[in-house]
Amino acid sequence: MALEEYRRKRDFGRTPEPRGGEGAAPAWAALPAGRRFCVQMHRATRLHWDLRLEHAGVLLSWAVPKGPTLDNTIRRLAVQVEDHPIEYGDFEGVIPEGYGAGSVMLWDAGEREWEPETAADVDAALRRGDLKFILHGSKLRGRFALVRSHSRTGSDKDWLLIKKKGDEVVPAWDAAAPDNAWSVKTGRTMEEIAAGRGAHAEEIWRSRDEQLVDLLGDAPRRELPRDVRPMLAERVDRAFTADGWYWELKYDGVRALVSVRDGAVSLTGRKGRDETARYPELRRVADALLLRDAVVDGEVVAFDEKGRPSFERLQSRINVGRDVDVARAAAVNPVAFCAFDLLWAGGRDLRDLPLSQRKRALRAVLRDAPGVVYVDHVEKEGGAFFDAVKAQGLEGIVGKQADSRYESGRRSRHWVKVKAWNTQDCVICGHTAGRGGRGQLGALVLGVHEGDALVHVGQAGSGLDGATIRTLLDLLEPLRVDECPFAVVPQTDQPATWVRPELVCEVRFTEWSSAGTLRHPTFLRLRPDVSPRDCVRERPLDATAVLSKVSIPSRAKRVQPPAPDAPQEDPAIPDRVAWDGPSPEIEESLDRLARARPNSTVEIAGRQVKLTNLDKVFWPNQGYTKRDLIAHYVRFGELLVPYLCNRPLSTHVYPDGITGPHFWRKDKPVHAPAWITSWRYEGDDAVKDWILPNEVATVAWVANAGVIDLHPWHSRSDAPHQPDWAVFDLDPFEPATFRDVCDVAKLVKAALDHYGLRGLPKVSGQTGLQIYVPIRRGPSYDVVRHWVEEVGRAIGRVVPDRITWDWSVAKRGGKLRIDYTQNIINKTLAAPYAVRPEDGAPVSMPIAWEELDDPALRPDGWDIRNAERRVREVGDLFRGVLRADQDLPLS
Repeated sequence: MALEEYRRKRDFGRTPEPRGGEGAAPAWAALPAGRRFCVQMHRATRLHWDLRLEHAGVLLSWAVPKGPTLDNTIRRLAVQVEDHPIEYGDFEGVIPEGYGAGSVMLWDAGEREWEPETAADVDAALRRGDLKFILHGSKLRGRFALVRSHSRTGSDKDWLLIKKKGDEVVPAWDAAAPDNAWSVKTGRTMEEIAAGRGAHAEEIWRSRDEQLVDLLGDAPRRELPRDVRPMLAERVDRAFTADGWYWELKYDGVRALVSVRDGAVSLTGRKGRDETARYPELRRVADALLLRDAVVDGEVVAFDEKGRPSFERLQSRINVGRDVDVARAAAVNPVAFCAFDLLWAGGRDLRDLPLSQRKRALRAVLRDAPGVVYVDHVEKEGGAFFDAVKAQGLEGIVGKQADSRYESGRRSRHWVKVKAWNTQDCVICGHTAGRGGRGQLGALVLGVHEGDALVHVGQAGSGLDGATIRTLLDLLEPLRVDECPFAVVPQTDQPATWVRPELVCEVRFTEWSSAGTLRHPTFLRLRPDVSPRDCVRERPLDATAVLSKVSIPSRAKRVQPPAPDAPQEDPAIPDRVAWDGPSPEIEESLDRLARARPNSTVEIAGRQVKLTNLDKVFWPNQGYTKRDLIAHYVRFGELLVPYLCNRPLSTHVYPDGITGPHFWRKDKPVHAPAWITSWRYEGDDAVKDWILPNEVATVAWVANAGVIDLHPWHSRSDAPHQPDWAVFDLDPFEPATFRDVCDVAKLVKAALDHYGLRGLPKVSGQTGLQIYVPIRRGPSYDVVRHWVEEVGRAIGRVVPDRITWDWSVAKRGGKLRIDYTQNIINKTLAAPYAVRPEDGAPVSMPIAWEELDDPALRPDGWDIRNAERRVREVGDLFRGVLRADQDLPLS
C-alpha cells in the first residue's frame, strides 16, 4: 500500500494537493488516528464522490459516481483508485489543469470502525473483496459494506457500496441534494470553493464580521472559559404570555456544554463530567459551526422514528461504558445536539450579553447540519405554545427572559420551565423486598434534600419492569449499608435494604400529600446527570410572583462600591435593588477558586490572592471548608463591599474553624498584601492600622486568614466619630423566644414611624435581630447612643414585662434587652450577608418588615447554602441603609 501511484500522477509544483508525510492538519488530526474516514465531493470531468478509509498509514480510496446513500435498498458503484496520503483527509480546494482537475469539497469526515469480521484481518478482507464498517460522520452514519463486483467489466477495481439496515436508514437519501451539498470543513458550496471564497472557517467569520460585531456588542475579549457550569431554570406553575420572553421546547434529554477548541470537540455534562467519549458522533458540532473555537449550551437528545425526543433511547447511551459498546450504541441509537445558547465565540465572552443577542449570534454561526439542531423559540405567547406542546405529549417548555444574562451554575427566575406533568428528581436511599414475582426489589425508597438532611418522600414500585429491576439491583448492590440514610427511619410496607444515597432517579406523580410524600409515584428513569445534592422538593413557583419580581439590571447599572470618602446622601439609592447574581468577572473568580489547589495563588476580582489550606473543614457537622467560606464572600462581594467600604474592620479569627480557638484582630497584619487599603487610628489605648475592606479581593483575603464574620464600624474613616446609622440590637434571653424579638421589633418600627424615620431590619444569624436607622452624618456616637436609649426605654415603659435593662444575664428573667450600647466607636455588629461562627454556617440576612409576621422566620434561617437563592428572589433589602438622608429628631 504505497503512495507511488498517487505521486506519479501529480505535479506537486502545480497542485495544492498534499504530497504526504507533512503531518495531518489540526482538524483532521483531532479525529482518532487510525480510525478516520472522509468523503470528498469532486467536480472533475464529471461529478463524483471519493470515499476514503484510513488503514495502515494510508487512505484506501474508492470513487463513487453517484455518491453514497443512506437508503439501504440502493447499491452504489464504487471504483477503487490509488491509495491517498493521510493528509488528504483534510484537503479542500481547486486542482489546476492536469490529473483530477476541478473543485474538491470535504463533503464528510469522521470516525470509521471496522465490523468484527473485518477487524480480525483487514488485509485479508480487502483481498477477499468484503469490507464491513461503521461510519460516524456528519452525514454518513451507521453500518456499511464494500463488496467487490465483477458484473460490469470483470475488473477487480469495481466494488459495490451498500448501506446496511439500521436506524440510520433514510429512504431516497441523495448525496447531491442541496441540503447535503456543503462542506463539513468550511460550510462552503462547490461554487464558493471554485470561486476561491471563504477558504477557512475564520474567513467566513470575517465575511460576516459587520453583522457579528453588531450582534456581539461590547462583549469582552477573554480566553475560552473552562469548566463552565450550565445555567438552570426555576419551575413555575403555568406558562404565561408576556412581552420580553422567549419560549423554547423542553427537550427530553441530558444537558451538555459543547466546547470546540481549534476544531476539536469536548462535551461536559451538568455535573461537570467529561462526556466526550460517550457521544462520539457529536464531533459533528465542530463541522456545523462556522468557528474553530466556541462554547455552546444545549441538550443531547435521541429522537425516535417520529422525530420526537426519546429518553428511553437515550438511556441506552447513558448506561454504556466500554468503548466498543459506545461505538455500537452510537450506530443503533445516534444522538443529536440541540443547541440553544452561545456562551463564547470569536475570542469574546458572551455570557453578559442579553439572551436575544446570544441567540442571534448562535443562529449566525451555526449551520443546519445532520445531528445538530438550532433550538428556535416562540416570542411572548407561552400559553398557546404550551398547549400545543402538551397536545403532542411532549415534556414541556422553557421560558427565558430575552434580556437575561447567562448565570453560570445558577438556578434563576430569569429562566423558567413549565412541565406537562409532575416529575421529581429523587435520591434512591434503599429498596423494599418484592412480593409475588418481583423478587428482591419491590419498590425504591426515595428521598430529597431539605437543607443538609435527607427527607423521606415515599416509595416507587410502579414503572419497574424486569430489565429495569435487574439494572437497579446491579447498581444498588455495591452501595448497600446497614444504617438508614434518613435521620428518621421511615415506615415501609416491606422490610427495607438501605443504600448509600448516590443514585438519582426521576419519578412521575400526581401531587404532594399533606405529609410531604409523593402521591402515586411512578419510576421513569435513572438520572446519572443529576447530583444527589440537587434533589430538592420541586414545588412550582407562582408565575405571577415571578413576573412581578423579575427585573434585570444591566451590567452598567450594577451598584458599585462608593468611592473613598464619598457622601452617602444620594437620593437615587433605592431601599432595595434586584440582584441577578455575581458579575461575569466574579463568576470567573469563583470558577478559579473551585478548581484551585489547597495552597495556591488565585486571581480574584483582578487581584492575585494567596490562599492556604482551602480544604480545611471549618464546620465539622456539615463538612463546610475554608474554600466554601471564601466562595460565599466572593459570591456576595459586590453586594457586601458597599456596606464595608472605608469602614475600619474588626475581624473575628477562627484559624481552625468554629470548634477551635478564636480571637479578635483589629489591625492589619504585617504579612497582608500591600494592595489592601488601611487606615491609621490613634485610640485611647493604642495606634492601629485598620483594614478598610474596599475590594472584593480584600474580603477574600480576610476570609482566607480565618475570619468568619465581618464586623465593620458604624462610621467611616473620613469621619470616624460620626456614625452613618443608629442601631437597635435585640437579643432574647431564655425562656424568651425569637417570636418575642419579632414583637419588640414591631414596637421599634412603630416608634420609627412616629418619628417619620426609615429603619431596615436584619436577622443576626444567631439568636437576635438588628434594626439600622440610616442618618445624615453629624451627631456623635454619644448623641446617637443616647437617642437609641431614649427610644428603647420608651418601648420598655409600654411593655415592661418584656424589656429589661439589667446587665446581669442572671437577672434578665427571660426578657429582651434593647442594646443601645452598640452605638459606640469600635463596637460593631456583623455585616449584612456575613457568615456567623455557628453550627450550620448561618448568615446575617436583611429581611422585609412584613416578614416579622411569618411564623417560620428564624434568626438563623439562611446559611451559605441557601443565601444566594434568597437574595436572588427578594433582592438586596438593605440598600436603603446607604442613603444617609435622615436627621435624628433631637430635642
